[in-house]
Order: sequence, then structure tokens, then C-alpha cells
Amino acid sequence: MQVTRDYQITDKDFEDKDLIVSLGGDGTFLKTASMVKMNTLPIMGINTDPMRSVGHLTSIKIPYESRNKDIPQLMDYIVTENFKYIYKQRIRLDK
Repeated sequence: MQVTRDYQITDKDFEDKDLIVSLGGDGTFLKTASMVKMNTLPIMGINTDPMRSVGHLTSIKIPYESRNKDIPQLMDYIVTENFKYIYKQRIRLDK
């Protein structure tokens, strides 16, 4: 699993990926979605601070304190395809 923390990401970085996971809140999810130009690549948002953030755009809430237990379990669900898609449309505006 590759973890990327810098924002110098290009479309080439996403070519061989099946899923993008955004850890944070709605702002982090929006930043992640703005970097992913391919509209066929799913993005899953995980709200890591549900006490302070509502997380309207994120799919699941995993408090930071329980990440070591809950995130591996979530990845197991993804690998075994034990989930359902919730489709949300994105609009991209360019000058």
C-alpha cells in the first residue's frame, strides 16, 4: 500500500490504482477529489475526527484513536468485497 503525503501528484500516479482512500475530513476529501482527474477511480473518504467534523462527504467515521484496529478491518472488507458503492457525482470546472 502506497501512502502519499505530498500534493505534487499527477494522473500517472493513479494509473495502476483501484481505490483512493482519503483520511481526514470533508476538506481533505475535497482536496483528494480535486487531485484525481479520472472519474472512474473510486475515492473513499474516512472521517478521522468525528468529534469535531461532521464528515458529510466521507463514507465512514473512524476516530484517530481506533485507527490501528479499524482501518485494517476496513481494508479486509474492501479486499473481500464486503461493501457497497455509494455514487456521488463530481463536477470539475476549468477556465
